[in-house]
Amino acid sequence: MRDMLLTRPARTIVELSGVEPGLQVLVLTDTDKFTIGKLIAGVAHEAGGKVCLMVMPAQKMQGEELPPTVAAAMKAADVVIAMVAKNMAHTTARLEATRKGTKILLMPRVTEDRLLAPPMEADFHALRPIIEGLAKRMTEAKTARLTNAAGTDIRMSLEGRKGRALSGFGNREDIAAPPGVEASIAPLEGTAEGIVVVDGSIPGVGFMEGENPRITVKGGRFESITGGPLASTFGKLLASLNDPNVYHVAELGVGLNPLCKLRGAPDDDEGEFGSAHVAFGTNKFMGGTVLAAAHYDVVVRKATLELDGVVVLKDGEIQF
Repeated sequence: MRDMLLTRPARTIVELSGVEPGLQVLVLTDTDKFTIGKLIAGVAHEAGGKVCLMVMPAQKMQGEELPPTVAAAMKAADVVIAMVAKNMAHTTARLEATRKGTKILLMPRVTEDRLLAPPMEADFHALRPIIEGLAKRMTEAKTARLTNAAGTDIRMSLEGRKGRALSGFGNREDIAAPPGVEASIAPLEGTAEGIVVVDGSIPGVGFMEGENPRITVKGGRFESITGGPLASTFGKLLASLNDPNVYHVAELGVGLNPLCKLRGAPDDDEGEFGSAHVAFGTNKFMGGTVLAAAHYDVVVRKATLELDGVVVLKDGEIQF
């Protein structure tokens, strides 16, 4: 019975990825997610793809480089669907495959329960023009200001950077990562200034329960964090990486899936409609120049975003 229920989201994933009859399809999984990978491979085969199922050892860290055999297989495929334990978006292997023209759909941390959860039921076709519209506005803008009622107020330059439309659909320019759809951009390094009050979550670290860490940003870098235990944990986590580049402001993003809700995990938290996230660390693989030991996002809720002084998002609601 459960296998029958899982077939529906599996078909959604295969459709979003861009599998068509005759295409070379690599379903990449690992020793932790093999059962889900096998399910996706079967559905991709039914859709007419020439499917290869590849299993690699589960990665230990987000962004850990992939084995060379995996990297080569990704570049050889037309479509890659990755059902894996760790996020491989910020890897050289992923970037090189994208540049070669491979469509890549990633679902790190995927579980059967997540496949069956409400966010996978979103109308991705209806959301696509909203996501692409906001990404286009980010590309055209020179400046951004992010605020919210909790006290966030941070400005940054976007000049010369390209907005990313992560609509969930496989494409040859960037990743797809449903259900956490978003519009995002890598700000110009060294330009971010202000305060981020985290009233949402720090995905992978925890979500706020009466604690709103306050992050001070100067000269495009995380300067300090104050608050309760979660703020202390995050500060110590960044320090433990022993890499000054993890303090760079790496990303500004807006979540756009109305069925995503905060739960302390990247897939939902960064995708919650009308939330915004500011990331620190690596952005080399999304249009920036910084390579760091990690990439961590912090989420603020019911955000207001101004681009060149024009409000495009107000209290979590799209204004165009």
